[in-house]
Amino acid sequence: MAGGNAGVDETVGTDLKVLDVEIEYPADGRYEAGDDASLYLAISNTASSPDTLVDVTGPGFADVRDGEGSDVSIPVPGNDTVFVGAEDEPALTLVDLARPLRSSESVPVTLVFDRAGTVTVHAVVDAEGQRPLSDVDFPDPADGAADRG
Repeated sequence: MAGGNAGVDETVGTDLKVLDVEIEYPADGRYEAGDDASLYLAISNTASSPDTLVDVTGPGFADVRDGEGSDVSIPVPGNDTVFVGAEDEPALTLVDLARPLRSSESVPVTLVFDRAGTVTVHAVVDAEGQRPLSDVDFPDPADGAADRG
């Protein structure tokens, strides 16, 4: 991948993509069992209809909370991209990790969307010094919509 980012990219349904799914590098180099970890990803919706990320589950953590400490509900407008974890964007935290994690280790994360369905990806812990979403490189869905319309 360009820039060396470890994040995973997957298509969900026909019009939704999750991009650069990764876990922030831990401050002391290792997450311990029971720690919480920030999850980063971009969600690109090329459809004109909106969708919503309604749940995040996985065997490697007890729960997921948004930046407000609530259950997951992240709207993804049509022909737009949401950068989960970026400044002024929604945030997600994996709560109570089941096992220790270091850089380059991963945990399966299942993302559930209201319309597009479900996808499971392996969220990889970033390398030291790497910033999540720092080199997400893909076309803006709105640019394509303008070209068609």
